[in-house]
Amino acid sequence: MSSSLQIIDGDLVLNNRAFSLVSGQDKLFQDLKLMIEEPLGTDPLAPNYGSALDGDWSGGVEISPYIGGTMNQVTLSEISSEVQRVLQQYQADQLSTIQTEGLQYQGRTSLTDDQIIYTIDSVSVSAVQDVVIVQVIITTLAGQTATLTFPVANGT
Repeated sequence: MSSSLQIIDGDLVLNNRAFSLVSGQDKLFQDLKLMIEEPLGTDPLAPNYGSALDGDWSGGVEISPYIGGTMNQVTLSEISSEVQRVLQQYQADQLSTIQTEGLQYQGRTSLTDDQIIYTIDSVSVSAVQDVVIVQVIITTLAGQTATLTFPVANGT
């Protein structure tokens, strides 16, 4: 079973002097939210990790952020497309993990069925003043439909 350190509002969570962990669907949601909020190209060890919502520094050329500018239907559509791209990248990374671990561990993987994105059912975005609300609906390999809704503001 795969787990991660729990992060709330950018801080690690302590529970009885130990770091709290998240697993299952909670880990999936945390991973997706962190990947969407991380500016693309800022991690030299994982240059494809993150999104271009707050700008893009991959390839050495800065691309203006979507968040913080004028919000119109075109911008919202571009944000939706970028979130969709991030979800597909995460899904591809999961497949790579499953294949690699399957070879190493006789067909087993550390990912559980409730952590694996089976389908990306919808991505919708809306603007409330200077905050974009992102809603993602996915189905996991366990057959669970899950909805993740969160705000994305300038300087996420």
